[in-house]
Amino acid sequence: LSDDAQKKILRWENSMMKTMFVILSLLLASCSALELPKLLLTSVDVRSVDVGSSEVEFDAYTAGAENEAVCLVDVREKSRGRFRKPLFLATKVDFATFKKRVRQEAKKIKARNVMVHTHGFNVQPGGFFEAVDKGRKILENEKILLVPVLWPCTKLRLPSFLGFVAYPLDQNNVPDGVSEQLVPLLELFAKIDEAVYATSIMCHSMGNYVLRWLAQKARERRLWQRLLRRKGPHRRMKHVFMVAPDVRYDIFDEEKNSDMANPEENPGKCIAKLCTGKVFVLHSSKDTAMVASNVQNWKNALGRRGFRESKLHPDLKGKVVNVNCDDYNTIGGTAHGYQWTPGVVQQVYAKNLA
Repeated sequence: LSDDAQKKILRWENSMMKTMFVILSLLLASCSALELPKLLLTSVDVRSVDVGSSEVEFDAYTAGAENEAVCLVDVREKSRGRFRKPLFLATKVDFATFKKRVRQEAKKIKARNVMVHTHGFNVQPGGFFEAVDKGRKILENEKILLVPVLWPCTKLRLPSFLGFVAYPLDQNNVPDGVSEQLVPLLELFAKIDEAVYATSIMCHSMGNYVLRWLAQKARERRLWQRLLRRKGPHRRMKHVFMVAPDVRYDIFDEEKNSDMANPEENPGKCIAKLCTGKVFVLHSSKDTAMVASNVQNWKNALGRRGFRESKLHPDLKGKVVNVNCDDYNTIGGTAHGYQWTPGVVQQVYAKNLA
């Protein structure tokens, strides 16, 4: 070969080596970038690894448990088979231990607030943990500690484009299933308040439907009377953030919250009772997933336009606040998962939790 040919081959080899190095670096970065939750509250069914062991496992399609929600720490992924979905491991702890870990994690990032987060429908641990990791990193910059809540969605293994099948299944599971399991967490949230400055809750999409029934179950059990008898400044959550709420648009209307004989049937008032601060309703006209919700439920969703100011119950004025997120919703696509966009985090969460 001529000298020119040899030089061309060497340049080609060097170029290929650099390309392979970049590809390998990106693959390694993608594998190591995801950090699984150190703190997790869940009402899915967890299985003990060994008899008497605190180590538990749960897979990506875990059926809902009949028992109450549990506290988990140090979630990690177990080795998976070639064609199998991931299996997760964690350590099950009591609340005293969980509360101690909340303090430790809050101290690491100098957090002033804790944000408890519930997800929407047709969500399984793998995808949820990816979204949670993204949110965790963003919130840590604002000195906010994220504590995710994983509730059991459909047992069916459905891809996202078949979400319309999972939607009614998950929705029907909430009133008497998921909400019953999560009610004890409300007292747990109140106790977390003693560990750091304040606890708020952020619910996305159908997570707000969980919130709606959770609040009603708490009213039925007279939970608020017990919390109000507690000593200390933080007996209830500080704020409620309802992001892209997949609940009825009239949930805060006067007409829907004037049943004096059955106060637990007043959904808007029950939600407002959850916190000492405000209920922020984050909505966006760009959110096309809310259009699909309108079709599914034959009713307009709150996440599309927010509540109607003129119809708001007088007791909720100043307590419930509309937040138009059109300017912050820059994600494209269905424009539904905007809960972690910089504008929402900085102008809504951080600003009101400062």
